[in-house]
Amino acid sequence: TKTRGDLPTVAPNDSFEVSWLRRFVAFGDPIEYKIAQEAKFWHSAIAVRHLSSSMLMLFQYEALNFEPSSFYPAVSPAREIIWNNSAVVGWLPYMDPNEWQLNVKMGVVTGVVLNKWLDWVPGFAAQHPTYNLWNVWDRVGMFPTMRDKFQFFRDSCCHRFTEDGLSAFHTAGADFSAVTQPLCRNYFVIIQDTLRPLTKVNIHHPKEWSRVVDFYDGLQHLVGKKMGKVADMVKIWIGLVLKYGYTAYLADSDLSNYYLVHLSMPYGVYLLQRMNLPWQTGGDPKECWSQENVSMPQDLLMDTTSLVVV
Repeated sequence: TKTRGDLPTVAPNDSFEVSWLRRFVAFGDPIEYKIAQEAKFWHSAIAVRHLSSSMLMLFQYEALNFEPSSFYPAVSPAREIIWNNSAVVGWLPYMDPNEWQLNVKMGVVTGVVLNKWLDWVPGFAAQHPTYNLWNVWDRVGMFPTMRDKFQFFRDSCCHRFTEDGLSAFHTAGADFSAVTQPLCRNYFVIIQDTLRPLTKVNIHHPKEWSRVVDFYDGLQHLVGKKMGKVADMVKIWIGLVLKYGYTAYLADSDLSNYYLVHLSMPYGVYLLQRMNLPWQTGGDPKECWSQENVSMPQDLLMDTTSLVVV
Protein backbone atom coordinates (compact mmCIF):
# COMPACT_ATOMS: atom_id res chain seq x y z
CA THR A 1 0.00 0.00 0.00
CA LYS A 2 1.94 3.00 -1.26
CA THR A 3 -0.79 5.40 -2.38
CA ARG A 4 -4.43 6.08 -1.59
CA GLY A 5 -5.24 4.61 -4.99
CA ASP A 6 -4.11 1.20 -3.70
CA LEU A 7 -7.04 1.21 -1.27
CA PRO A 8 -10.80 1.18 -1.81
CA THR A 9 -13.14 4.10 -1.27
CA VAL A 10 -16.34 3.06 0.48
CA ALA A 11 -19.88 4.44 0.49
CA PRO A 12 -20.04 7.23 3.11
CA ASN A 13 -23.26 6.06 4.76
CA ASP A 14 -22.38 2.36 5.03
CA SER A 15 -21.39 0.80 8.37
CA PHE A 16 -18.20 -1.13 9.13
CA GLU A 17 -17.08 -3.10 12.17
CA VAL A 18 -13.45 -2.52 13.23
CA SER A 19 -11.54 -5.21 15.15
CA TRP A 20 -8.05 -5.44 16.65
CA LEU A 21 -6.46 -8.86 16.12
CA ARG A 22 -3.49 -10.53 17.81
CA ARG A 23 -1.66 -13.83 17.39
CA PHE A 24 1.73 -15.31 18.16
CA VAL A 25 4.53 -14.38 15.78
CA ALA A 26 4.70 -17.12 13.18
CA PHE A 27 8.40 -17.95 13.03
CA GLY A 28 9.10 -20.90 10.72
CA ASP A 29 11.64 -22.45 13.09
CA PRO A 30 9.79 -24.58 15.72
CA ILE A 31 12.21 -23.49 18.46
CA GLU A 32 11.70 -19.82 17.63
CA TYR A 33 7.91 -20.30 17.54
CA LYS A 34 8.07 -21.92 20.99
CA ILE A 35 10.02 -18.89 22.24
CA ALA A 36 7.32 -16.62 20.80
CA GLN A 37 4.57 -18.54 22.60
CA GLU A 38 6.31 -18.66 25.97
CA ALA A 39 7.34 -14.98 25.85
CA LYS A 40 3.99 -13.79 24.45
CA PHE A 41 5.75 -12.41 21.38
CA TRP A 42 2.81 -11.24 19.26
CA HIS A 43 1.81 -9.91 15.87
CA SER A 44 -1.23 -7.61 15.60
CA ALA A 45 -3.48 -6.36 12.80
CA ILE A 46 -6.67 -4.39 12.14
CA ALA A 47 -9.70 -5.95 10.43
CA VAL A 48 -12.59 -4.00 8.89
CA ARG A 49 -15.84 -5.82 8.04
CA HIS A 50 -18.70 -4.36 5.98
CA LEU A 51 -21.92 -4.98 7.89
CA SER A 52 -24.09 -5.18 4.76
CA SER A 53 -22.01 -7.58 2.66
CA SER A 54 -19.21 -10.14 2.81
CA MET A 55 -16.55 -7.44 2.20
CA LEU A 56 -13.61 -7.67 4.61
CA MET A 57 -10.25 -5.91 4.76
CA LEU A 58 -7.31 -7.14 6.87
CA PHE A 59 -4.56 -4.52 7.36
CA GLN A 60 -1.07 -5.48 8.54
CA TYR A 61 2.38 -3.91 8.76
CA GLU A 62 4.99 -6.56 8.09
CA ALA A 63 8.70 -6.96 7.45
CA LEU A 64 9.33 -8.52 4.06
CA ASN A 65 11.99 -10.74 5.65
CA PHE A 66 10.71 -11.39 9.16
CA GLU A 67 13.46 -13.39 10.83
CA PRO A 68 15.50 -12.66 13.98
CA SER A 69 18.49 -11.81 11.74
CA SER A 70 16.47 -9.03 10.08
CA PHE A 71 16.24 -6.98 13.29
CA TYR A 72 19.85 -5.80 12.93
CA PRO A 73 21.99 -5.12 9.86
CA ALA A 74 24.96 -7.05 8.58
CA VAL A 75 28.38 -5.47 8.20
CA SER A 76 30.27 -6.31 5.02
CA PRO A 77 34.04 -6.96 4.85
CA ALA A 78 34.28 -3.44 3.42
CA ARG A 79 32.58 -2.18 6.63
CA GLU A 80 29.36 -1.19 4.91
CA ILE A 81 26.12 -1.49 6.90
CA ILE A 82 23.65 -3.69 5.01
CA TRP A 83 20.02 -3.62 6.14
CA ASN A 84 17.47 -6.29 5.26
CA ASN A 85 14.45 -4.96 7.13
CA SER A 86 12.17 -3.43 4.49
CA ALA A 87 8.55 -3.36 5.62
CA VAL A 88 5.17 -2.60 4.06
CA VAL A 89 1.56 -1.99 5.00
CA GLY A 90 -0.53 -4.53 3.13
CA TRP A 91 -4.16 -5.48 3.06
CA LEU A 92 -6.03 -8.66 2.18
CA PRO A 93 -9.71 -9.10 1.28
CA TYR A 94 -9.99 -12.14 3.58
CA MET A 95 -8.78 -13.57 6.89
CA ASP A 96 -8.77 -16.91 8.67
CA PRO A 97 -10.21 -16.26 12.15
CA ASN A 98 -8.57 -19.44 13.44
CA GLU A 99 -5.13 -17.86 12.98
CA TRP A 100 -5.83 -15.19 15.59
CA GLN A 101 -5.88 -16.01 19.29
CA LEU A 102 -7.47 -12.67 20.20
CA ASN A 103 -10.13 -10.66 18.36
CA VAL A 104 -11.30 -7.45 20.08
CA LYS A 105 -14.27 -5.74 18.47
CA MET A 106 -13.50 -2.03 18.75
CA GLY A 107 -16.77 -0.61 17.42
CA VAL A 108 -18.70 0.38 14.32
CA VAL A 109 -17.74 3.29 12.06
CA THR A 110 -19.38 4.98 9.09
CA GLY A 111 -17.93 5.02 5.61
CA VAL A 112 -17.02 8.68 6.15
CA VAL A 113 -14.79 7.74 9.09
CA LEU A 114 -13.34 4.71 7.30
CA ASN A 115 -12.42 6.77 4.22
CA LYS A 116 -10.59 9.27 6.44
CA TRP A 117 -8.70 6.38 8.05
CA LEU A 118 -7.85 4.92 4.65
CA ASP A 119 -6.41 8.35 3.76
CA TRP A 120 -4.09 7.96 6.78
CA VAL A 121 -2.75 4.48 5.93
CA PRO A 122 -0.38 5.39 3.03
CA GLY A 123 1.19 8.14 5.13
CA PHE A 124 2.07 5.65 7.86
CA ALA A 125 3.59 3.32 5.27
CA ALA A 126 5.70 6.14 3.81
CA GLN A 127 7.02 7.13 7.25
CA HIS A 128 7.91 3.55 8.24
CA PRO A 129 9.69 1.92 5.28
CA THR A 130 11.79 -0.37 7.50
CA TYR A 131 11.14 -2.55 10.53
CA ASN A 132 12.58 -1.68 13.94
CA LEU A 133 11.69 -3.25 17.30
CA TRP A 134 13.33 -0.73 19.63
CA ASN A 135 11.90 2.19 21.57
CA VAL A 136 13.84 4.65 23.73
CA TRP A 137 12.25 5.70 27.01
CA ASP A 138 13.36 7.32 30.20
CA ARG A 139 13.04 4.81 33.06
CA VAL A 140 9.85 6.55 34.23
CA GLY A 141 8.37 5.73 30.83
CA MET A 142 7.84 2.17 32.06
CA PHE A 143 4.67 3.55 33.64
CA PRO A 144 2.01 3.61 30.87
CA THR A 145 0.54 6.90 32.13
CA MET A 146 3.95 8.59 31.81
CA ARG A 147 5.10 7.03 28.54
CA ASP A 148 4.27 9.90 26.19
CA LYS A 149 6.28 12.38 28.28
CA PHE A 150 9.29 10.11 28.57
CA GLN A 151 9.41 8.47 25.13
CA PHE A 152 12.14 9.72 22.80
CA PHE A 153 12.25 7.16 19.97
CA ARG A 154 9.44 4.92 18.76
CA ASP A 155 9.53 1.50 17.17
CA SER A 156 8.41 0.68 13.64
CA CYS A 157 6.60 -2.65 13.87
CA CYS A 158 3.18 -4.26 13.55
CA HIS A 159 2.07 -3.01 16.97
CA ARG A 160 3.08 0.55 16.10
CA PHE A 161 0.81 0.32 13.07
CA THR A 162 -2.17 -0.96 15.05
CA GLU A 163 -1.60 1.36 18.02
CA ASP A 164 -1.29 4.41 15.77
CA GLY A 165 -4.04 3.04 13.53
CA LEU A 166 -6.59 2.81 16.35
CA SER A 167 -5.62 6.33 17.42
CA ALA A 168 -6.09 7.47 13.81
CA PHE A 169 -9.60 5.99 13.82
CA HIS A 170 -10.31 8.03 16.97
CA THR A 171 -9.02 11.19 15.27
CA ALA A 172 -11.21 10.45 12.23
CA GLY A 173 -14.30 10.35 14.46
CA ALA A 174 -14.63 6.72 15.60
CA ASP A 175 -16.11 6.06 19.03
CA PHE A 176 -14.25 3.14 20.61
CA SER A 177 -14.91 4.28 24.19
CA ALA A 178 -16.67 0.99 25.04
CA VAL A 179 -13.26 -0.72 24.85
CA THR A 180 -11.80 -0.03 28.28
CA GLN A 181 -9.60 -3.11 28.81
CA PRO A 182 -5.86 -2.89 28.08
CA LEU A 183 -4.85 -3.91 24.58
CA CYS A 184 -1.54 -5.54 25.49
CA ARG A 185 1.42 -5.57 23.14
CA ASN A 186 5.19 -6.17 23.22
CA TYR A 187 7.70 -3.37 23.73
CA PHE A 188 11.47 -3.73 23.34
CA VAL A 189 12.80 -0.71 25.20
CA ILE A 190 16.20 0.93 25.58
CA ILE A 191 16.34 2.94 28.82
CA GLN A 192 17.99 6.30 28.27
CA ASP A 193 20.13 8.20 30.76
CA THR A 194 17.88 11.10 31.81
CA LEU A 195 20.77 13.57 31.86
CA ARG A 196 22.16 12.62 28.42
CA PRO A 197 19.62 13.06 25.62
CA LEU A 198 19.52 11.15 22.36
CA THR A 199 22.07 12.62 19.93
CA LYS A 200 22.34 12.35 16.15
CA VAL A 201 25.51 10.74 14.81
CA ASN A 202 27.61 12.72 12.37
CA ILE A 203 27.89 10.04 9.69
CA HIS A 204 30.63 12.06 7.94
CA HIS A 205 32.89 11.99 11.01
CA PRO A 206 35.16 8.92 10.59
CA LYS A 207 35.52 8.15 14.30
CA GLU A 208 31.81 8.53 15.07
CA TRP A 209 30.79 6.39 12.10
CA SER A 210 33.40 3.74 12.91
CA ARG A 211 31.80 3.22 16.33
CA VAL A 212 28.40 2.74 14.70
CA VAL A 213 29.83 0.10 12.37
CA ASP A 214 31.64 -1.64 15.24
CA PHE A 215 28.41 -1.74 17.26
CA TYR A 216 26.39 -3.36 14.48
CA ASP A 217 29.24 -5.74 13.71
CA GLY A 218 29.01 -6.94 17.32
CA LEU A 219 25.26 -7.41 16.99
CA GLN A 220 25.79 -9.89 14.16
CA HIS A 221 27.09 -12.31 16.79
CA LEU A 222 23.93 -11.76 18.82
CA VAL A 223 21.52 -12.68 16.04
CA GLY A 224 23.64 -15.68 15.14
CA LYS A 225 23.09 -17.32 18.53
CA LYS A 226 20.32 -19.80 19.25
CA MET A 227 18.56 -18.57 22.38
CA GLY A 228 15.86 -20.25 24.44
CA LYS A 229 14.14 -17.10 25.71
CA VAL A 230 13.56 -13.49 24.67
CA ALA A 231 15.24 -12.59 27.96
CA ASP A 232 18.41 -14.31 26.70
CA MET A 233 18.47 -12.00 23.68
CA VAL A 234 18.04 -8.93 25.89
CA LYS A 235 20.80 -10.08 28.27
CA ILE A 236 23.27 -10.66 25.43
CA TRP A 237 22.33 -7.27 23.96
CA ILE A 238 22.97 -5.65 27.37
CA GLY A 239 26.38 -7.31 27.50
CA LEU A 240 27.23 -5.78 24.16
CA VAL A 241 26.13 -2.25 25.07
CA LEU A 242 28.09 -2.40 28.31
CA LYS A 243 31.13 -3.26 26.23
CA TYR A 244 30.50 -0.07 24.25
CA GLY A 245 30.51 2.18 27.31
CA TYR A 246 26.81 1.98 28.20
CA THR A 247 25.78 3.19 24.77
CA ALA A 248 23.71 1.86 21.87
CA TYR A 249 22.87 3.01 18.35
CA LEU A 250 19.59 3.23 16.45
CA ALA A 251 18.53 4.30 12.97
CA ASP A 252 15.44 6.13 11.73
CA SER A 253 12.96 3.98 9.84
CA ASP A 254 14.09 5.57 6.57
CA LEU A 255 17.75 4.96 7.59
CA SER A 256 18.57 8.62 6.96
CA ASN A 257 19.86 9.29 10.48
CA TYR A 258 21.60 7.28 13.20
CA TYR A 259 21.40 8.10 16.91
CA LEU A 260 23.58 7.51 19.94
CA VAL A 261 21.75 6.50 23.13
CA HIS A 262 23.44 6.77 26.54
CA LEU A 263 21.97 4.10 28.77
CA SER A 264 20.72 3.91 32.30
CA MET A 265 19.70 0.87 34.34
CA PRO A 266 18.08 -1.51 33.53
CA TYR A 267 19.56 -0.65 30.06
CA GLY A 268 17.25 -2.78 27.89
CA VAL A 269 13.91 -4.39 28.77
CA TYR A 270 11.23 -6.57 27.18
CA LEU A 271 7.78 -5.47 28.33
CA LEU A 272 4.16 -6.50 28.00
CA GLN A 273 2.18 -3.28 28.32
CA ARG A 274 -1.02 -1.65 27.16
CA MET A 275 -1.15 0.47 24.03
CA ASN A 276 -1.53 4.18 24.66
CA LEU A 277 -4.95 4.95 23.19
CA PRO A 278 -6.50 8.45 23.32
CA TRP A 279 -9.83 7.39 24.86
CA GLN A 280 -8.20 5.30 27.63
CA THR A 281 -6.53 6.43 30.84
CA GLY A 282 -4.62 4.75 33.64
CA GLY A 283 -2.64 1.55 33.52
CA ASP A 284 0.30 0.15 35.46
CA PRO A 285 3.42 -1.82 34.53
CA LYS A 286 2.09 -5.12 35.91
CA GLU A 287 -1.41 -5.31 34.42
CA CYS A 288 -0.57 -6.99 31.10
CA TRP A 289 1.70 -9.57 32.69
CA SER A 290 -1.19 -10.48 35.00
CA GLN A 291 -3.77 -10.39 32.20
CA GLU A 292 -1.68 -12.80 30.12
CA ASN A 293 -0.92 -15.09 33.09
CA VAL A 294 2.83 -14.51 32.81
CA SER A 295 5.08 -13.77 35.77
CA MET A 296 6.64 -10.34 35.52
CA PRO A 297 10.46 -10.74 35.63
CA GLN A 298 11.76 -10.01 39.11
CA ASP A 299 14.27 -7.39 37.94
CA LEU A 300 11.49 -5.48 36.16
CA LEU A 301 9.26 -5.73 39.22
CA MET A 302 12.01 -4.25 41.37
CA ASP A 303 12.69 -1.46 38.85
CA THR A 304 9.06 -0.35 38.62
CA THR A 305 8.29 -0.57 42.34
CA SER A 306 11.41 1.47 43.18
CA LEU A 307 10.26 4.42 41.08
CA VAL A 308 8.22 7.27 42.51
CA VAL A 309 6.20 9.19 39.92
CA VAL A 310 4.97 12.66 40.83
